[in-house]
Amino acid sequence: MSSFRTLRALIVLALGAALIAGATGCRNIAEKAAQSAVEKATGVKVEEDGDKVTIQGEDGEMEISSKEGSLPSGWPDEAPLYDKAQISGSTSTKTGGQSYFTVSMTTDDPLDTVFDWWKGEFESKGWSIDNEMVFESDGVKTGSLVATKGDLNSTIWIAEEDDGSLAIAVQVTQSSE
Repeated sequence: MSSFRTLRALIVLALGAALIAGATGCRNIAEKAAQSAVEKATGVKVEEDGDKVTIQGEDGEMEISSKEGSLPSGWPDEAPLYDKAQISGSTSTKTGGQSYFTVSMTTDDPLDTVFDWWKGEFESKGWSIDNEMVFESDGVKTGSLVATKGDLNSTIWIAEEDDGSLAIAVQVTQSSE
């Protein structure tokens, strides 16, 4: 059996055990069994702590948080965040001398206001603007902004939602080499 098939079979078995145990009131035991099966099959370590999951392997580590308002661990202080937006989730990944941080946000402010704030904030804090774009297609406005400062690179994506709010994704990459 190929390693992919073995991994897939182990995950299916672990999930099946979790569903069966969950249905019988043994959820914690099932979660631990599923976690153990995934760890053995993949060689990674998975830790859950409330709204945060940390996955650690040979090549690096990833942290995922679904807690609203929570920045990822290690978020660089120099990376600005629009304070009138709500954080809906975040991740951080460390691998190969790089740290990658992502924050998902929402706001009811207009796209031009948010875009101009970020651009001004980057410029006032010594970042260089590498690329910027705002466009409208089929009545939906979107924008992106790429900026760098030292060992930091940030990309901001902003898109209007159907309800008029904005979805914002912020990614910051930091070299540690």
